Amino acid sequence: MQGGLLFVTLGRYLCLMALMMLPPVLLSYHDGDDRVADAFITALMAAVFIGALFMLAFRGSKATEKLTVAMAGVIFSGVVVAIVAGIPNGLLAAKNGLVVALFDGMSMMTTTGVSSFAENTVPRALVLWQATMGWLGGFTSVVLALSVLHFANSGGIQLHKSPLPHGLGEGLYNRLLQAAQTLLPLYAITTFIGFLALIIGPMSGFEAIVRAMGGISTHGFNIVGDSNAVTDQWSQLIMLMLMLFGALNLDYHYGWLKGQRRMYNQDSESISFMRYLVLAMGVFWLLALAGLGRDAFDGSVLFDGFFILTSMMSTTGLTLPDMSLASLPGVDVLLISLVVLGGCVISTSGGIKIMRFVIVLRHLAAELSKLASPSGITSIRYARSLVAERDLEAVWLLGGGFLILVAVGSVSLAIIGIPFEQALPMAVAATTTTGPLVELISPSFPGYVGLYTGEYITLSFLMLFGRIEITLLLGLLVRAIWRR
Repeated sequence: MQGGLLFVTLGRYLCLMALMMLPPVLLSYHDGDDRVADAFITALMAAVFIGALFMLAFRGSKATEKLTVAMAGVIFSGVVVAIVAGIPNGLLAAKNGLVVALFDGMSMMTTTGVSSFAENTVPRALVLWQATMGWLGGFTSVVLALSVLHFANSGGIQLHKSPLPHGLGEGLYNRLLQAAQTLLPLYAITTFIGFLALIIGPMSGFEAIVRAMGGISTHGFNIVGDSNAVTDQWSQLIMLMLMLFGALNLDYHYGWLKGQRRMYNQDSESISFMRYLVLAMGVFWLLALAGLGRDAFDGSVLFDGFFILTSMMSTTGLTLPDMSLASLPGVDVLLISLVVLGGCVISTSGGIKIMRFVIVLRHLAAELSKLASPSGITSIRYARSLVAERDLEAVWLLGGGFLILVAVGSVSLAIIGIPFEQALPMAVAATTTTGPLVELISPSFPGYVGLYTGEYITLSFLMLFGRIEITLLLGLLVRAIWRR
């Protein structure tokens, strides 16, 4: 069956999830919470059963090179994985178990970092599971970007020249498999180093592993009985480095470690990321100067501001114990701008991504140049290469689709009954996978606990297509794509 190998891969992925449920099961028994343990055991059996069903039903299938099959398969797999990942949450929910499973599971896999449970009621096993699946979801997003999204040229992603082995060009399935095998050791080892660095400070082992997985995957889930605030400066410094690592191109980290020492100097996107972060810091300092006066010259204000801006631009959503800086006039607009911008294209962050934004700016500059000199010849270059017309169209399609997704999501949430001043940041947060953004922009926001079915489903839809990119859905509506 055409595309059957994708479903075999989905089955293996579900079995891997089942294996990763064992630590939460053991932690539940250690904490004496049999109800939570039973929920995870049920989810584990469901993951094994569904995974085995896919592998047996499609065994012997060949890989597909048909674009529409790959795109539809990714969307279908995203929904299935989210529901299975959220089964423990759904079983423990007071009502709407299946909807809660979809919402919480989608939040994990897309690294959005929110939950339908109140912070002080989440068992430690669920926190560990959310962190684990967020970590896996962040890595999966990188692998999909290097395989399926690159195959579909989503948002002009083929303009990114990856330093990974040339075998990535030999078919869609080989790209996916080799990207995973090549980058997983780097991703796992960096997480472990982050864990060791955090445990040196005042963090417990449990909090350190959750924070380390949250920093590199940019999901930022809350810790039990606490907010997602990082309290001490040592931990803040380590989390800053993890968030920056996750927001930059992971394959360029790999290239640098393999001896390509000029990798970052040649990466236009990484350079642009740091430039925009520095520019945002300058804007923040001016806003702090206007709101705080002389207090803005305090070194702690600048460090806290840099932490908040990095957290938002990497779409992690981590906060500080004192977030009064986020309430300064104009800072909310700055934060929204940063989460929409996001990180690099081969990163665990969300948003439109830096590469697309740079190309849009250069295209606008070229169009203005044409107005000034209609007979002149203008071209758009990125990373020392000319941007082809098809790549430019792909970038604009993704940008337009992103804005449409946010607009439709905002209106849908408002129609359901959420005030528009909360519906808009909720839609932006879900689409950019930065869940905690809403609490910063709208302090009166009551949280994601107890939302209605329609609200959970709408947010799940926004998270899914914000993470795998809306162009996969739009592409299925184009007749020309079906002919490829």
